[in-house]
Amino acid sequence: MVNIAAAPDWAELIGELDDGSSLIVVVDDDFVVRAASEEALATFGLPKSDTLGMSAVDLIHAGDLDRAVGAFSEAVAHPGIRPADLYRLRIGPGHYRSFDVSGETLMEGRVVAFRLTDLTERRRAEQLALEQIEVLELLSSGTSRNACLVELANLCERHIEGSLAIIHVENPDGLLEPVTTGPVSRLVLNRWLGTSVKDAGGNLGEAESRRLSHVELDLQPLPHWQSATAALAEAGHSSCVTTPALSPSGEVVGYLEVLRLGAERPSNGELAVHGLVGRLIGLILDRLSFEAALSEAAFTDDLTGLGNRRQMYEDIEALSKRGEPFGLLGIDLDQFAWINNNLGHAAGDALLVEVARRLESSLPSNATAFRQGGDEFVVLVARERRAEDLLAVAKGLLGALREPFTLGSTERRINASIGIAQSMGDGDIDSVLAQADAAMYSAKREGGAGVRLFSEPIGQELMRHMSLAGELQSAIENGELRLVFQPIVRLDTLAITGIEALVRWEHPVRGLLGPGEFVPLAEESSLILELDEWVIGEAGARLDRWSAGRAAGDRIQMWVNVSARSVMRADLVEMIERASKSGLGTLGVELTERDRIDHRGSAIATFNRLRDKGVPIAIDDFGTGRASLHRVVDFEPDVIKIDRSFVRRMVDTPRSRVVVESIIDLAGRLGATVTAEGVEDHRQLSLLQELGCQDAQGFLLGRPMLPSHVETAFGPDLKGHWSATEAPARRASSFLA
Repeated sequence: MVNIAAAPDWAELIGELDDGSSLIVVVDDDFVVRAASEEALATFGLPKSDTLGMSAVDLIHAGDLDRAVGAFSEAVAHPGIRPADLYRLRIGPGHYRSFDVSGETLMEGRVVAFRLTDLTERRRAEQLALEQIEVLELLSSGTSRNACLVELANLCERHIEGSLAIIHVENPDGLLEPVTTGPVSRLVLNRWLGTSVKDAGGNLGEAESRRLSHVELDLQPLPHWQSATAALAEAGHSSCVTTPALSPSGEVVGYLEVLRLGAERPSNGELAVHGLVGRLIGLILDRLSFEAALSEAAFTDDLTGLGNRRQMYEDIEALSKRGEPFGLLGIDLDQFAWINNNLGHAAGDALLVEVARRLESSLPSNATAFRQGGDEFVVLVARERRAEDLLAVAKGLLGALREPFTLGSTERRINASIGIAQSMGDGDIDSVLAQADAAMYSAKREGGAGVRLFSEPIGQELMRHMSLAGELQSAIENGELRLVFQPIVRLDTLAITGIEALVRWEHPVRGLLGPGEFVPLAEESSLILELDEWVIGEAGARLDRWSAGRAAGDRIQMWVNVSARSVMRADLVEMIERASKSGLGTLGVELTERDRIDHRGSAIATFNRLRDKGVPIAIDDFGTGRASLHRVVDFEPDVIKIDRSFVRRMVDTPRSRVVVESIIDLAGRLGATVTAEGVEDHRQLSLLQELGCQDAQGFLLGRPMLPSHVETAFGPDLKGHWSATEAPARRASSFLA
């Protein structure tokens, strides 16, 4: 940094800075020019008296001004040497030239000295490459079409001295949509707005037919320039280079026209700029056209052709802004899961398409149907507030859906549950949707195939649901959650070989809550990720404590349930590794058969990583989901847990016994072990032993217990065995079931 006094001698400062290799301009922290080298003054065509004391803004092209002011502010705030950047500076009335401009901050940010250097061809090529990347980043950031095109016009003008760039977009009707960049171009473009390519002039047609840049050295004879001749002449523009903008598929989608000073032919370097900018224009227009098509598709359900949830919000918001009332009907198909499970997903899709058709054909003119996802639909009834009219619409839909559906070679009848909510034109959209959902689930809980109008009791249940969801976050933070543990017994030795960690919520007002009351709430939001992480951490710590006294070959397994959303976490494997620090026990994960896996490939990759780290995997509630065998094939579980519904019926129901026996046989063939859930009496236990089931858990063997009760029952390191004579006492002490 140059060492200068607090009150500088500007001439002396210029003398210190000027080494003859560049132009020097010094500005103060108000962006006012205080000094300039003789060569700089000559280049800008201004005497010293006119230059010194003027704002540096007056020297900078409008298209580069924001960038220049930002760089200057950065230089003042952070003293040092600024790297070179490209700016257009005024060298005479209406004329600009591009310079490489670098800066050095002096006097602790009160003065900035700028060095201005004409571009070398190498530096020009480097700068062009950088600016190309910047334009592409603008495009990817969601910047508007015109803003991207204006930046391309500025890029072109920076690299072609004294030029004026005009970009035309050709719309689907063949008409020109010009992008303006300055006063002269606006004059020209306003005359051409809405003109066809054919009528615009020969240079556009020539460029289009040749698919190459077309040069016009004299604009005077061309009819389409006549209206702008005076303005162009005043600015000194007399020639033009027109370049077609081609999409990646080779289609002409626009044009770049560059008005130039003088009548000499463009250099190869300038033509290279034309080619690059033309390609970027084509890329931008092609990308944005594709995104527009995607945007339209984003409002439509691919399967049924109905509007999707996003379109529904748009339509409801439009009504709300006009203060118009509306009704919402939430519709859920009652037999859809059976169709998917028994007839296949193709039949399920065919059913949804036919349901959509029937809904549309049965609606009044002021109603619109949308598909929310899965088998859930919503009907928006606009400008309607009367409950009886909304009920009439709902009953008409139920009637239309009751007619048999032809699915392949079979006919099926289905029912639907419908919930109705009303808005008077000033309600919150999400609240009305929640009310319709609450009413619909109320109809489903009462047997389905019915209609419920949202009411105060239903609202109270909804408020309880929402209140509990809000309190769940605090429960995690305030330590209100508890883990209880249920033993898993090896049936041939009756030794405790594993234990399942189960979460409970000790609510300060509502008392002890089981997972069924709050885990579904967590699954509706990202709280399930926090809940799973808490359970894994607590279970790992408890596993370390119980494993400390066991031999290396006598590891106990601790099982934790993880949600489908946690399976998608990139750090799930690392989280499990961190949870059990001693490595003496084995922490395994259970995924319930009912959990919906949206990204099968990612889930398989996660389970493979877990398996590589020695983390066992179990499929819980086996036999109750939609794709039991697919889960076994895809995820290759170490343990299959038979759902309690089969175990409960297997003694008295031969079919259930066959199912249990088949699962045990299947697991053995696949190299997996079987744990029977829900064992509650000695007959079930004996039959499972007879069938060769390896492990079991259930109330007979031990209810979910606090850690201290587990240790009382089976020892501090869980080396105890289950005993039929001690079981009643153990069950009595397990008060946290």
